Amino acid sequence: MIDIFFYSAILNALLYIILIGLCMHGWQKTEYTRIGSNLDTKVSVIVAVRNEEEVIERCIEALISQTYAKENYEVILVNDNSTDNSGEIIQHTCSKYDNVRMITIDDNDSNFGKKYAISLGVQSSIAELIVTTDADCVMGRDWLRTIVSSYNQNNSKLILGPVALYEEKGILDKLQSLELVALISSGMGAAYYNKALVCNGANLAYTRKAFNDVNGYSGIMDTSSGDDVLLYYKIHKKYPDQVSFLKSKAAIVCTRGKKTLNDLISQRKRWSSKKWSDINDFTKFTSLVVLLFNIQLLVLTVWSLFGNPNINHKQMLLLLWLSKLIVDFLLLFLTTPFFGKRKFLPYFIIEAIIYPIYMLYIASTNKLGNTTWKGRIIS
Repeated sequence: MIDIFFYSAILNALLYIILIGLCMHGWQKTEYTRIGSNLDTKVSVIVAVRNEEEVIERCIEALISQTYAKENYEVILVNDNSTDNSGEIIQHTCSKYDNVRMITIDDNDSNFGKKYAISLGVQSSIAELIVTTDADCVMGRDWLRTIVSSYNQNNSKLILGPVALYEEKGILDKLQSLELVALISSGMGAAYYNKALVCNGANLAYTRKAFNDVNGYSGIMDTSSGDDVLLYYKIHKKYPDQVSFLKSKAAIVCTRGKKTLNDLISQRKRWSSKKWSDINDFTKFTSLVVLLFNIQLLVLTVWSLFGNPNINHKQMLLLLWLSKLIVDFLLLFLTTPFFGKRKFLPYFIIEAIIYPIYMLYIASTNKLGNTTWKGRIIS
């Protein structure tokens, strides 16, 4: 029986290596976006805001400091029933800039949440190109110019942008930073092969027509997460050849990592709470391979410590671990320089050891109980 389990793990290891290898190749083959000239596409930047009084002002400052012509873009901040001073801060900022405005979701409105907030922003917007980011994010001054340049060069219906952590301090921050690099680079590498895997709503752009053509968030409003990736799947299904990755360091959007392990786990559980039926086939396949391979590694390692492994079993387990460590390290070695995170590679071995446990815990508990987010209970 244990031999069959080992052979199954070896098969999954091969699939895992192929998938990560394709993502690495796709990342390498994706060309860098050059910032163009004579850019005049109208852009609406939409930010859903919920209890962000500590960070929203910094985000707004980054948005209004863009080198893109002020007359060609607007910033729409949708206040999603904030219970802190976010609304007052936004209102004060709006009074100073002509291209910044606020929409407030009324306390009596039965609808709420990020998807609803973004939908209101799209309805209120005037531009042909919609760009979303998060209230706790900052970006460089050429961010919008790179997005519009990519839009003009590729004529894409949806543009995936790079996201990274910044101001990492403790070990938890640095481990999160490596994990985010792996997620973003894998998603972008898959996009090279027209495969929709993952994206991040902190840096996402799509045309108004594409959003309307797929009826926005219709059909996926009842899940607490997925304002980015589930919309990505819908647009990709309709326009499989018109999704592109914006590969430019000037386009990186930066956000902070979660302060505590509980906050991190809560966020990851929220990310993984999507309905299985809403996820596309490629992501289902990839998720199963990655999850099963990590579980198999964990089970076999525990068995080898407390069971009765022979020399062949020990050699196979070592081979399985080496295959994972090598391919994961290569992915990070290739992609961390783009994000400026190669200095965190010494923490890779820590992440590699705890990741199977972390993944198994998230997978086994994400349907248990409710998650609290920004003072709101999410089922």
